[in-house]
Amino acid sequence: VFAKAWAAANNYGEAEISAMSAKQGRHFGIFIVMDLVMAVVLGALAVKLGIVTAVGGLALGGALWLGVAMPIGACDKAANNKSMNAFAIDTGYELVVLAVVGAIIGAWH
Repeated sequence: VFAKAWAAANNYGEAEISAMSAKQGRHFGIFIVMDLVMAVVLGALAVKLGIVTAVGGLALGGALWLGVAMPIGACDKAANNKSMNAFAIDTGYELVVLAVVGAIIGAWH
């Protein structure tokens, strides 16, 4: 959905986009595995904290984003001179994933 905006925010040209596209399958495989790892850890935290509702899971995902994912993204932005647009797209994606996965896990229990 945000591929063109993300590429522009990171100042990627056609050469970089082509190089990334050639490895797209590998990248998405890594993304899926890492999202599954994140979901397992989020699920373990939800069980440990006694979260049994979608709203509780959503709140847990939001808290993990605010306390872990967003600060890591902010450090990455600062260290790599990323634009605010790149930061917003990257951390916005992480917020959505953590919130949705948290809500699903919370509702599932």
